[in-house]
Amino acid sequence: KTNNLEARGMIYLAVVSLIWAFSFGLIGNALSDVDSFFTATVRLGFATLLFLPFLRAKEIVRIDRLRLVFIGAIQFGVMYACYMQAFQYLPSHLVAIFSILTPVYVVIIHDLRKRTFSSRYLVVALLSVLGAAAIKAKTIPTGDFWIGFGLMQVAGIAFAYGQIAYRDWKQSNPQANDRSVFALLAMGGTICVGIGGFLLSDWSTLEVKPDQWKAILYLGF
Repeated sequence: KTNNLEARGMIYLAVVSLIWAFSFGLIGNALSDVDSFFTATVRLGFATLLFLPFLRAKEIVRIDRLRLVFIGAIQFGVMYACYMQAFQYLPSHLVAIFSILTPVYVVIIHDLRKRTFSSRYLVVALLSVLGAAAIKAKTIPTGDFWIGFGLMQVAGIAFAYGQIAYRDWKQSNPQANDRSVFALLAMGGTICVGIGGFLLSDWSTLEVKPDQWKAILYLGF
């Protein structure tokens, strides 16, 4: 039974990863001229709507609801704000390459929270990064390269923090179902990038074409 569950989980992971892989080219090509905060806000807003029917907020205490919203604000809000902005400075393939550092941040943040040092797992993560870089890396461009690189590292750290923080919360609340609380995470991300867009975006110049709306719908749902 365990093997069947693991096999099913790997199939789900493969399908989701394949769908997610299309996002790099989609953002870099179809959405390159759309405000990144707007795209991130609407994208996460659609994701929130998707999970709202499954939300069972009354099953968890108020402080945990707020904690999940905060985790979502970091994991999805900060991550998407930086990730989407990185496309303004980097081509799609470099954005994809720089996302490979995320496993390293997951290991480091896990160790910091547990006050331990897992050298074996860190070495494995670093090897995976070096392997991916060796396969995909090309010549380093000039200009805004380092701004895009920095944005991607902040995005990776934010996502890694959310992964570990939610995992720790879930271990303390084993009775909670992922599906019944995930809307709170998506909601936190939506609020975070929405505030960022309100403060930093120039809404008077915003123009979204029908094909771009389709792309945002795909990314969100």
